[in-house]
Amino acid sequence: YCKRFYSREVVHSPEPIVFFVPWGPPSLQPFMEGVFRHLGIALDRIRFCSVPLEVRTLRVQEPTLQSRGFVNVSSLAVLKHTAPNPAPQSGMIYLARSEAKVRRRVLNEEELQGRLDSSAQARIIFPEKLSFAEQLASLRNSDVVSGCEGSAFHSLAFVEGSRTSLMFCGSVPSLTYFLCDELVDGDAIYARCSANHCDRGGPVTRRTDWVLDVERAVDLIDRTSDDTVHDPGSAENRMAHLKPPDAPADRAIGQTHSVRRINQIARHVGARSYLEIGVFRGKTFNALDFERKVAVDPSFQFDLANYRREGVEFHQMPSDQYFTRHGPSRTFDLIFLDGFHTFQQTLRDFCNSLACAHDHTVWLIDDVLPVDVYSAWPNQTEALSFRKRAGGESWAWHGDVYKVGFAIHDFFPMYSYVTLGGRGNPQAIVWKAPRVDFTPIFDSMEAIERLSYFDLLKREEILNVRPEEEGFRLFLESMAAGAGRGAPATARS
Repeated sequence: YCKRFYSREVVHSPEPIVFFVPWGPPSLQPFMEGVFRHLGIALDRIRFCSVPLEVRTLRVQEPTLQSRGFVNVSSLAVLKHTAPNPAPQSGMIYLARSEAKVRRRVLNEEELQGRLDSSAQARIIFPEKLSFAEQLASLRNSDVVSGCEGSAFHSLAFVEGSRTSLMFCGSVPSLTYFLCDELVDGDAIYARCSANHCDRGGPVTRRTDWVLDVERAVDLIDRTSDDTVHDPGSAENRMAHLKPPDAPADRAIGQTHSVRRINQIARHVGARSYLEIGVFRGKTFNALDFERKVAVDPSFQFDLANYRREGVEFHQMPSDQYFTRHGPSRTFDLIFLDGFHTFQQTLRDFCNSLACAHDHTVWLIDDVLPVDVYSAWPNQTEALSFRKRAGGESWAWHGDVYKVGFAIHDFFPMYSYVTLGGRGNPQAIVWKAPRVDFTPIFDSMEAIERLSYFDLLKREEILNVRPEEEGFRLFLESMAAGAGRGAPATARS
């Protein structure tokens, strides 16, 4: 893949570049023409030869990269320096191979493409239909690049900026991909995602066609783009996002579950003001459009200058500090709590945010239903370590935020709630509406704090978990009825 050209001495040399072509027409593919133009290599330097040559002096340039992690600095300069300033990165793209003429096919890739297209989780890109420049433009305008293993992933070496690559593999991926990773900024995720057989029923090798495990691929995409893949080193050890910020609201992007739900709530209640606690890379916040919106995070991980406009505020500080300094001075129509994912901090954020609320304020609380006992552990680093020691591979972590649902049930009877299950991460909608048949279950904050994941399984009905469509219907019916008329009880007491 022409990596031997990725050095300053080759690019700036006046000497010809000779390709040995023992068969076929001696011509340069349009894609490779684009590569050479990007590198700054004049096309008139290219020569083709179809007969053996006698070489008197063979000069070998410095290597571009080595398998032990070494990268030639001059190679980085050649690859990146000619690229223009990147456009705002906006969501996930999927590099489709279903229409390409390839030696190794993914037999059911169209099924995954259909799922992604219908859910708007990713923009489908067909690399073989694009010029090299068009490929780079698509890569630059994304912050997650997904797809089945293929050479299009190599083009990430030419793109500046940090992004995540998610590659589905039928077998052990080629070493070439790992070498290219040395030239790419951002995280690389390789997922063995075959259905454990090829088209002839035998084992999958690097030369056989293979069948994609579509459900596993969709789950991995969900966990990469929908907030359930986490970074243990994130600010305040909260659930973090792999992706850099989504584009501003005037750019077309694939909606995550948080953006989709917040927009749906906002449409139904006519929300004009929005507060988000826990923003990190801004994937949700920067994809939303409100007349007034406020972001609070102790350490924003994106360039705030790119997203400042009238009506938008960024407060880089812990949420407790924000509420004590600014909380009582304004109210919000919609509040999203996605900060430090522990029971104590999330409950404190909810209680503090009451000072910023009015009678029709709606809350959306993230990560309220863990997926297993490890996901429910309040320390993220320990949770992931325990799961790995037990043989698990998932990166899911939700902390013990689920206890907030029990606290609201027992100590805030003037508020109703429903937990949205189904598509995307479980989240709770909370709104002011008295539960007319309210009876406390625990009647002790200490007892709630001591709850374990297995206690949650015994009392899960208290969290009022519903499919997303049914949950929204209950919420909208209650809002339409009016807080003064009372809301149905949210759990069987």
